Order: sequence, then structure tokens, then C-alpha cells
Amino acid sequence: MKIIYKQPYGTIFPCGIHNCCLKELHPERDKRIITKKVHRHSEFEIHIITEGLQIYEIAGKEYTVKKENYIVIFPGTMHRCIFSAENTHKFACTFGAEINMENGGFCAETNPRIICNFETARKESLRGTDTAAYIAGNSIFENIIIILRAAGFCEEYKPADDCGNAVCELAKQFIRDNIELSPTVYDTAEYCHMSAKQLTRIFVEFEGKTPGEYIKTQRIEKIKLLLNEGEFSLKEISEKTGFANEYYFNCFFKKYEGIPPGKYRKMVGK
Repeated sequence: MKIIYKQPYGTIFPCGIHNCCLKELHPERDKRIITKKVHRHSEFEIHIITEGLQIYEIAGKEYTVKKENYIVIFPGTMHRCIFSAENTHKFACTFGAEINMENGGFCAETNPRIICNFETARKESLRGTDTAAYIAGNSIFENIIIILRAAGFCEEYKPADDCGNAVCELAKQFIRDNIELSPTVYDTAEYCHMSAKQLTRIFVEFEGKTPGEYIKTQRIEKIKLLLNEGEFSLKEISEKTGFANEYYFNCFFKKYEGIPPGKYRKMVGK
């Protein structure tokens, strides 16, 4: 068994997802940690088979999980693994969430994106950097949402304070990291796995402004930073901050700062 990712203590993903852990297992090799006794957990479990086959008994019902299939086990559900083929390889993800689900589970065919996301998390875990851990966490969170949606979970909820703050921090990080690509509210909402309407409501509640206003503020700050550095021409700065041409760049800056970017540069002596 190899632990690929453990969510930092005290942090919460959107939807109240916490205590997330992703492991890579070879059941025949890891027999000592895979029990065939009936048991239950207080957290969600997702098992994705990338090679081989496993058979589970969940709430008295038998499920055969083949290659490129996954099984979801809801919190508090009695279950056990009955059989593992010799060559089986899988990812196992456990997490807590502020979601009410009836006891039970379900099996479904996965899609290439789910496998790709877990592989991304595995590869990023080898880098050992904060940025890599952030990418791994987002990849795992995306898979959790994709799979929970398949289980019928609806994200139309009002988040708790810490969850709402987590959504805003995730959105702001995406905007800052992609400001030169001119991100939209819809881009940001998609990254956060929610609608633009949901994101705007949460953002206004916790930040006191819309995500669109935050995007404009970050573009202005980025432009000012590049103007102050004095290393790039106005045309180059317009390209680096996501404008189609220098004309729109000038109009945008003048609208919010009251003066053209060229005049601003002269004022700061660059």
C-alpha cells in the first residue's frame, strides 16, 4: 500500500469534504490490511479498479467490480471484500463529507477522466512540493464530485462558513494563477465544480464582492505590477494580462484608474 495524498488537517474542500486520503493498493500484496470480515466506516469509500477484479458484499448485496469500474460505499454501511484477483491494482479514496446518504453503495463504470485524475495525483505526489500537493488535491476533489453526482448528490446547498471560505480561496487561487488567460466567472465556477450563480452567491457572501469584480481587480494589480517593473512594452503587458489588443488594454486601464497605462508608467518613473 502507498499513501498518495492526505488532506492537510483542518482544511475543508467545497461541499464540506474533509479527511480525504488516496491510497494505491495491490490487494493480493496488501492482504494484511484488507479484511474479509464484515465491517463499516464513518466515511465514504471509493475503490477504482485499474487492473484485475474484486467482489464486494455491501449491505447484503454482492457487487463484482471489474477493470475500469468503481464501487462507492456510503458511511455506516456494513461491507466486506470477498475476493481479489491475483493481478488486481486499485486506487482507494476515503473522505468525510457534510452529505446525507442512505446506507448502501453502488457500482459503476468509470471514465478516462477519473483514471487520469488519480494518475495525476499519483504523479504529483512524487514531486513533494506544495504546488504539487495542491494539484493532487484538486484532481482528487474533482473525482469525488464526479462520482457523487453519479450517486445522485445535488450540490445546491448553503455551505458552512469554513466551507464557503474554502470555495472562495479555491476560486481566488484559480483567478490569480490564470489572470493572463483572462479567466471568466464561468471558467472559475467550472473549476470549483459549481454554477456561476452558486459561485457568485458564495463569493458575495464571504468576500463582499462578485467574482467578476475580483477578476477585474486582479487584472489591474497585475498590470500595475508589470508597469512598475518596467521590463515590458505596453503591447507585451496587454498580452500578458489577457487582452486581445492594445486598444482594449488602454480602455480597460483608463476606465478603472482614470489615466492611460502609458501615463501611469511615466508617473511611477518607469
